[in-house]
Amino acid sequence: MGAPKTAHVVRTWHAWASLELSAGRVDVARTYLAHGLAVDRSSPALLSLMAKVEAQEGDLLRARELFETALRESPYARFLWRRV
Repeated sequence: MGAPKTAHVVRTWHAWASLELSAGRVDVARTYLAHGLAVDRSSPALLSLMAKVEAQEGDLLRARELFETALRESPYARFLWRRV
């Protein structure tokens, strides 16, 4: 019974962070992603979005670490393998 609630919370933080990121509010997006990762530290969606944020901000090493973690957690997730 905990998994559906967790999935909903993770999707909510991801959506909110995505909106903030598209509005150029990187710090707010990072905060929301951190909240989501506090709920599910292994969420590939959150990890990959955080990787995107870090890459855009120039921290390519951190971006790569986050992306590799997302791939380890969910190697068959199609969205992780599409070109950006």
